[in-house]
Amino acid sequence: MERGIGPSKKDIKNKPNSRNFLFAIGIDEYHHWPKLNNAVKDIQDISQVLIQQYQFDAEDVYLITNEEATEANIYRKIRELKRKVTEQDNLLFLYSGHGHYDSEFDEGYWVPIDANQDTEDRYISNSNIIKRVNAIETHHTLLIVDSCFSGTLVVQKRAGLVDEAFKSRRILTSGRQETVADGAPGENSPFAAGIITYLKKNTEKAINTTSLVQYVKSYVHGKAQQTPVEGRIQNSADEGGEFVFHLKVAEEQLWEQVLQKGALQDFENYLDYFPEGQYAEIARREVLSLKEEDIWKSTLLKDNELAYQTYIQKYLSAGKYLTEARERLEVIRVKHEERKELLEQMAKEDAERSQIEQQFKDLVQEAEDLYSQKRLKEAREKYRKSLEFHLPNFVPSYQYIEEQINLCHSGMKFLEYYGEGELAMKQQNFKLALQYFNEALKIDNNPKVEELVRHCRQKRLIQERQKNKETKTNNEPLTYSAPPPMEEASAKSTYQVPPVQVQPKKKNRNWLWWAIGGATVVIVILAGLAAGADYEEPAFPGGQTQLGGENIYQPTDELGARTNSELIIGTWELVDMTSNGQSLSQNYPGAIDFYKVSYTFHRNGTMQGFSTTGSDLNNYAVSGNTLSISSPVFGGNTSGWIQQLDDTYLTVSFSMYNQMTGTNMPVVFEYERME
Repeated sequence: MERGIGPSKKDIKNKPNSRNFLFAIGIDEYHHWPKLNNAVKDIQDISQVLIQQYQFDAEDVYLITNEEATEANIYRKIRELKRKVTEQDNLLFLYSGHGHYDSEFDEGYWVPIDANQDTEDRYISNSNIIKRVNAIETHHTLLIVDSCFSGTLVVQKRAGLVDEAFKSRRILTSGRQETVADGAPGENSPFAAGIITYLKKNTEKAINTTSLVQYVKSYVHGKAQQTPVEGRIQNSADEGGEFVFHLKVAEEQLWEQVLQKGALQDFENYLDYFPEGQYAEIARREVLSLKEEDIWKSTLLKDNELAYQTYIQKYLSAGKYLTEARERLEVIRVKHEERKELLEQMAKEDAERSQIEQQFKDLVQEAEDLYSQKRLKEAREKYRKSLEFHLPNFVPSYQYIEEQINLCHSGMKFLEYYGEGELAMKQQNFKLALQYFNEALKIDNNPKVEELVRHCRQKRLIQERQKNKETKTNNEPLTYSAPPPMEEASAKSTYQVPPVQVQPKKKNRNWLWWAIGGATVVIVILAGLAAGADYEEPAFPGGQTQLGGENIYQPTDELGARTNSELIIGTWELVDMTSNGQSLSQNYPGAIDFYKVSYTFHRNGTMQGFSTTGSDLNNYAVSGNTLSISSPVFGGNTSGWIQQLDDTYLTVSFSMYNQMTGTNMPVVFEYERME
């Protein structure tokens, strides 16, 4: 069943006092159009998830189904909403039913329950929908449409600010100018199923529209031959912001969970939700207390004058260990004075003082040499030994030596956590590796370790996906394992959606232009970054550039017996682009997600690309480590060098033209296989 009749196949936190409204229309039992299976079920299931899990109150949810969904009643309900919704509120507008497209006038329509197929007098045109949506003053308006030819609503696209504070007027539709799937009776449509799945399984306290759109596009792509699209409403109050879905959290229930766990992160999480809640003051005191425990443990390990002074200054008003800290500090000072008096007595004669100073300098030099070799434990002991020979006016100063002792201690803990994390990562225990690397980051915000944290998170995600896939394989027989050749149509398909006619005026939507050709713009950005300053290796504690004399662990996967031409079959998503050591995803967060480029390589030598600007089909060939692509964007063929290709990652290097320098430069494209 398809939702519509058209041309033949040959032709951040809500504002205070703001409310979330849902207005949903679902129609199955049409009078003059084919009946649908799941339109009413779709809007009911979505509304139930929003009421149960998110900050939507039942009194602000309005559903119109079947006999209620006449043209007049829909317009009347929209007028009532306009009078009720304020400019502080948010509105989610949902339509699920038949859609119609008039090719003579290039106009799309919603089809009310009593509309005829041969006349348009009761249709609701896209222009009227947009006009009324724009007339409702809200902070955020999100229009979600699951009907055929709904893509004609999307008239403008631009980058969003991904910020809830700015107003937004946004549209997400189930397809372009095409028919879309309704789903089997009693189930949800593929489009609605994607929305429901994402909202149900989410555990983040807030998710924005962009993340929802990205998931639904990927989900529908694997379920049906249709392409969801999204955009911004033209000539509206849109400021490029985001409609954000906030989880519904009960303060009492959350506080009980916090008390049961009693961890620092749990108390901080409560304060994020309820900064002025009835338990906020208790939570703040617990946060300070738990942080004090960590600081005191570190102070005891350092056990020197500077460490105790720092603790006393930080918790001067109500520190739990103030008395003990002062007592320990006094003991250290007394010992220091006694030692100083003894040394001064010994140094009454110049020769004796010179001898002591030389011993001090020799010990400091030995400590410095050990420190430069990253033998931190030995260096720390030498620094401590040197303090026994320190006298006033000796260089370096007493404070410098204590600072070096503290750096050695921090570096030792850093290296310990790093080494354990590296070992866990080599053993494929990425959860344990994350714990160790996060502990290392508490000591030093090291870019290398942050990179390993991101790597471990990706690996954990891949392991979870593989685990879920194996579970599914054991419990249910899989009916689909890989994309079939494009020229082979499945004999078991119940229907076949025709390919969309791509008009010449839409050639600027060529996906390869954005993914590779359009990457010239990105390369200019990366080249600009590289021109500002030479790349420097990030330093570890105390100026280290490596840990333990070894390079940061870079995991690789074995290719096995399969060739590159076999491994490349499937769908890959662009996750990063790098030039001159500069990463686009790190320097311009959100740039990769804006285009959302993905490629599907088929066994017949065709390569289909998808992005937020459209799709296209090209030819490709793999010979050894060479990937050749035939595309009109390049006026012929272009070739790249495959640096890595396995079941998870694909890395290809292309030589691209740099507009800033007028020369070619290597650009590395990194992809991740999509399930």
